[in-house]
Amino acid sequence: MIRAAVFCLALWLAAPALAQSVTVRSGAHDGFDRLVIDLPRRLDYRTEAGARDATFVFDVPILRFDISAVFARIGRNRLRALAAPDGQGRLRLDLACDCRLNPFWHGEAMLVIDIADPPPPSLTPPLTPRSAARLGPAAPSPATEALAARLDPALAPESEPDVARVALSPDLDRMHSILLHQLGRAASQGLVMTAPEARQVHLATPSSDPPAPAPVAVDAQAARPADPIALRAQTSMDRDVTEGGRAARSPVPSEPDCPAPALLDVPSWGNPVTLPEDMGRLYRDLYGEFDAINPHVAHDLARFYIHHGFGAEARQILTLADAPNADTRLLRDLAQLVDQMPLSANSPLHDATGCGEPAVLWALLARGPLDAALTFDHGALQRSFAALPAGLRRGLGPGLVRNLVAVGHADTAQHLQRVIERIAAPGEAGTGLARADLAAHTAGPDMAVLAEVSRSNTLHAAEALALAIEAALLRGAPVAVDQAQLAGAYAHELRDTEIGDRLAVAQVAALAAAGAFDEAANAFDRRASDRAQPVARAMAESLLREAVRAADDLTFLRYVLSDRFMPPEAMSDQLVGAIARRLLDAGFADAADRVLRPVRSDPALRLLRAEIALALQRPAEADLALLDLNGPDADRLRARARSLRGDHASAQALFAASDALSEADRAALYTRDPKALARASDPLLHEVAHLLRGLSNPVPAAVAPLDQSVALLAETALARATLARLLAGTPRPEDDDR
Repeated sequence: MIRAAVFCLALWLAAPALAQSVTVRSGAHDGFDRLVIDLPRRLDYRTEAGARDATFVFDVPILRFDISAVFARIGRNRLRALAAPDGQGRLRLDLACDCRLNPFWHGEAMLVIDIADPPPPSLTPPLTPRSAARLGPAAPSPATEALAARLDPALAPESEPDVARVALSPDLDRMHSILLHQLGRAASQGLVMTAPEARQVHLATPSSDPPAPAPVAVDAQAARPADPIALRAQTSMDRDVTEGGRAARSPVPSEPDCPAPALLDVPSWGNPVTLPEDMGRLYRDLYGEFDAINPHVAHDLARFYIHHGFGAEARQILTLADAPNADTRLLRDLAQLVDQMPLSANSPLHDATGCGEPAVLWALLARGPLDAALTFDHGALQRSFAALPAGLRRGLGPGLVRNLVAVGHADTAQHLQRVIERIAAPGEAGTGLARADLAAHTAGPDMAVLAEVSRSNTLHAAEALALAIEAALLRGAPVAVDQAQLAGAYAHELRDTEIGDRLAVAQVAALAAAGAFDEAANAFDRRASDRAQPVARAMAESLLREAVRAADDLTFLRYVLSDRFMPPEAMSDQLVGAIARRLLDAGFADAADRVLRPVRSDPALRLLRAEIALALQRPAEADLALLDLNGPDADRLRARARSLRGDHASAQALFAASDALSEADRAALYTRDPKALARASDPLLHEVAHLLRGLSNPVPAAVAPLDQSVALLAETALARATLARLLAGTPRPEDDDR
């Protein structure tokens, strides 16, 4: 009586444990859907199969199945419906096709049911095996036997075959034994699944053993072991264990570069409506017996976090999973992109721009700044972006829009911006920056939007301030001193970052543009401890550029004639040309010569170099600078060099070829040649040529002396009148620009 009471008490205590809710999880795979049932332990069950349905009946009717989240991960193209009546321990599957069911146990208490697509019809008849004395079944190695025993004791090698069955059909029976052993081990390794006609599977222990066959009399010849048959079954695991890498195997074809769409299907990984319930369920299932982490649940939880925009949390969860594999690395990359963190160059997402949706979206996000020559499917990008959860669209969209605008994809960027605007909060900084970039692409930056964003207390305020200052400087508009000081504060706060360096340059340029050159120089000294750093060079160039443009002569000379900021050889061609031009125009040809002393290959700088050499009375150096240069400007400078050397005839020809007619006429006047003066464009020079010809022709001796004197006086009066007109039309030396 006491034993019966104890037995009833044990059953009563065990009932609540079995009555707990059993979660049914699901997942979509290539070619099949998978159901995973987390049972309290391995339970006996049977399968009742119909035309397009199957019912799994468990021996414990008090099980309650939680099937609420099954269709959140899979469609209904294979499993149309799933029912689990309370208190019956039954799980009914209504199939939408002639699908194959493959149930198997995983671990100690996890029942897995794969619902696979029906196989295509076979076009070749089955082949009949033939005997071959040279080929026999490979003997399993000790490692293979140990692996098979550890995977499932039921798959251990069979006992001695029945002699009667061997006698009846030796070849077929040995084939049957080998196939059962090898296919059983392959099934436990997940390498094969059942055929469609074997969809009705009964894994429960039969209630009674089948009757033993009647003994059959055999002779010794019939009982002799059969010859080896033409059958050899070997799994990939057996091959690796037995061969040990001795023989070189043929290379495996590389996997396609495009990740499977299911691995990037972020929109299906969560639901904002059921966020608390989903999080609680995932954390409840994350730890199993002895606090062991379930890696599958860890991956599901990471996907859940990625869907809702929690990249850091997803990466933390992934550290709890098993050794990282390709799926784990891909999830970690997605988690970094969700937090807008850069990816390493070897990420598989970098090379997925040629893929369709959704891979193209994540590939462009992984690349960051885009290459203008990059081609991708714009339609797939737009569809993938529109399918993202609202939070990810708001977080990832503005940066993607700005990257697209930067390489000229304004239409696609405009489409994405409209999607963002529909869900963005008023005054959202990232959306405002993207809007300003789009406006700058069409009609210049929207200064009002940039000013609004720069005043906001967001991460985008610093970048908006830099854009506003740069746009004002580009237009030549004044920049307020308080804006420049704010840029300096941001630059100090964000020092040693890209945006911090950009703001430091903007601060120096803004102060210099406002005329505060001393403050700009002090800001440069505070930031540019190492003059060789790119940020120091950029600040120095911006300050000197503004000094050339707007500083008075004294301030200009004070900043330019010293090497406080940067030496001339470190300056850009544009800056060194502007400095040399202003120095030359101000009469400091020697200083301009020092600035341009390093050899420059730019044609404009070579012309300036020749002009400086002419100002310093060095015509040979000017000719050297003008080598291989053509055009009117080069010809005029060559003509000036010829004039300095006294070759006025060549100078006249070069001036005339470059349409510098006044200079050509002056060179002709210097030649004192009537022929050269006759070719001049000024009619007065033609009269001078006539006078010179008259002076060169002596008066005939037959003319009376009085007549000679009268003629000489007439020529003198004509010469005086011609020279008076010539002097009146010729500027005095102090008025000569030259």
